[in-house]
Amino acid sequence: MRYWLCQAVPLLVLVACSETTFVGAPDAGATDIGLDGESPDAGGGGSDGGGRDLGEPLVCGDAVCAVGADSCCPWLDCLTGETEALCPLEGNVCPDQAPCPGQGPCDPLRVRGEGGCEAELGVTWNGETCEFISGCECVGLDCAQLYPDLGTCFTAHAECLPGCTREEGACNPSLFCDFTPNTCGADGEEGTCAPRPDGCLDIWQPVCGCDGETYGNGCEANVAGQDVAYLGEC
Repeated sequence: MRYWLCQAVPLLVLVACSETTFVGAPDAGATDIGLDGESPDAGGGGSDGGGRDLGEPLVCGDAVCAVGADSCCPWLDCLTGETEALCPLEGNVCPDQAPCPGQGPCDPLRVRGEGGCEAELGVTWNGETCEFISGCECVGLDCAQLYPDLGTCFTAHAECLPGCTREEGACNPSLFCDFTPNTCGADGEEGTCAPRPDGCLDIWQPVCGCDGETYGNGCEANVAGQDVAYLGEC
């Protein structure tokens, strides 16, 4: 359509309307195609029939494709369950996509936090441990399955926690190696990685940790990443 000025002020037709015709509403990103129907920047190449100048690169989603790309490729995002538009490979071939993996009880939750906010959205299981995610919103198929706190998450995934030994670093930093009481993994006994407490009561009930250090109580030993060797000071 032409600007309203062309209809309202006939005397200005030769001045205002002799050079440019706009396709679409000007405030909706109209394209200047000139009087002959070709883009001034298209080099006379015309259009591909879908409204795109042949002289312009193809855009798929957030990506600008290589010269010569003629169609976007659908790609299923296994985390969000949504189909995205990707650029084709060389020769306009779409990449093969393997089926999305099934979800077992110990597989990571399909979630992520997006946005610059620092709000805690909940606790997720990442396949190895439980952790908070933050952002402005949760994105993913399992957002409804986020846990309210670390304890609830660890309880739900107790069977998924790996085994461990006395070797330093055997567990994730958010965990400690929990052995049979008063053994500390002697004789190669394997323990279970368990969550470190978020905090402890200020009660003096000294215990000796598996590292040979005295702690105010068993909870404080666990916070420090140690199981209890025995009750009382070392």
